Amino acid sequence: MSYKIPLDSPLLCGNELFYLRQCVDTNWLSHQGQFVDMLCEALKKFLSVPYCVPVSSGTNAILVVLQALGVKPGDEIIVPSLTMSGCITPIHLLGAKPVWVDCADRSVNMDIDTIKEKITTRTKAILAVDLYGTPLDIQKLKKHIPDIPIIEDVAESLGAHIDGTKSGSACDIAIHSFHNKILASGEGGAITFRDSRLFEKIKDLTVPSPNNVGSKHLIMNSRMSNLSAAVAMAQFENIDYLIERRRRIADFYDNKINYNKLIQPDNQYWVYWRYQIYTDRQQQVIKSLNKKGIEARAIFSPMHKHPVCQQHLDLPNCELLSSTGIDIPISPKMTESDASVVVDAVNSA
Repeated sequence: MSYKIPLDSPLLCGNELFYLRQCVDTNWLSHQGQFVDMLCEALKKFLSVPYCVPVSSGTNAILVVLQALGVKPGDEIIVPSLTMSGCITPIHLLGAKPVWVDCADRSVNMDIDTIKEKITTRTKAILAVDLYGTPLDIQKLKKHIPDIPIIEDVAESLGAHIDGTKSGSACDIAIHSFHNKILASGEGGAITFRDSRLFEKIKDLTVPSPNNVGSKHLIMNSRMSNLSAAVAMAQFENIDYLIERRRRIADFYDNKINYNKLIQPDNQYWVYWRYQIYTDRQQQVIKSLNKKGIEARAIFSPMHKHPVCQQHLDLPNCELLSSTGIDIPISPKMTESDASVVVDAVNSA
């Protein structure tokens, strides 16, 4: 369905077309083009980390990282239940087991205080997801759990920070996605990290052998194309502007919408990949907005209830959020006039 005001829409306001033309003019469309390296260097500088490997998607990034960490069937990965399925799929593909964590109170992110009790001898990593543009306190998590690799999925939170510490800068490994996230390049992602011992492993796991020799593993082609990197690089050059436009709409919503919503703490800086309202009339409100040409939908369903993963667990916070939460439009392309239409429709629903 086509909506007058979509849930999200990328703002292509910089060098996107210029860089794409360079790809065509130089005949470099695949992973070997200059923009892949440019994006890699930009991410390293932005996060103050020494290593970056661009990949084809955020989901592939998680799969490659888990392989590089030696995750095998029967191993356990601690994950939030309130997340998208792409974060969980790689765990299942490797035969490992997700160990579910509930959301913290009044937060869409995992409850750090409950993680220690879930650690066993089979725990290989913690996959911490910064949901909807809100950062998780990775420094607090590292103090609680100092000896287990922390993989931070910053696909939805690039540019967010807590007390000045940027999402993706304090973790062991960060996962990035540029599929219409804070940076929108259609497809693509990256892995950033600090451990030099992982660099060759991660790099090798993204590139299949051209003649089927030289590797002990069956490897998918997980490389990012020069075309996607060109658009992502143009977006990255305007990241502060793109985030500020999202935050402007979020501030407008904060002041005008009469529904329950989560409020940014004073020491945090959110980038609002999504904006949620919460109501026990979830489906009625969604239908009302959709009828007026405003795209809205329920937030993620808890993954511990997914048919593939189904477990009977007591995770009340994420279940409450999921049953009441609604994503409403927010994007750098929105105007205040668009936001006013959304506010009027939401408040009258």
